[in-house]
Amino acid sequence: MTILNTGVSYNNIISKNGMTVEWIFLDEKNIKFKVTSPEKGWVAIGLNTENELVGSNLIMAAVSDKQNLISDRYIVDFGDHQSVVSLGAESQVELISAVEGKKGTVVEFILKTKTLDEYHFNIARKQKFYLVMAYSREDDFSHHSAMRTSVEIIF
Repeated sequence: MTILNTGVSYNNIISKNGMTVEWIFLDEKNIKFKVTSPEKGWVAIGLNTENELVGSNLIMAAVSDKQNLISDRYIVDFGDHQSVVSLGAESQVELISAVEGKKGTVVEFILKTKTLDEYHFNIARKQKFYLVMAYSREDDFSHHSAMRTSVEIIF
């Protein structure tokens, strides 16, 4: 598939339970993601080097009232994910695009791969991670997911 407006092709793709996550390393410091869900509402991916939900870096995005929203979060405990900014860190994510339509939600963003805080992971090629994939039928980030799953990936 092709990234919107750039002509760069994603070289990795995972699809599960109607949701798709694609990614490509732009360089050694940035990775670009495209997240697609079959529902209108927020989409999220979580990254962790352990097969654990708690301790994951969670990126949530939505289109709400014609406004694109993205939040760089950290899962403190089950049911408790907080913005990394509220925890004293800097966001490591940049929203590129977010579109919501009859076929669901599509979001593209860039995540920094080299970080200096406890809420993010350094990501390198050929590194194993656990990827949480989730979406909701609501745009409110506090609303529970309609689908959540986890898969092991190799970046």
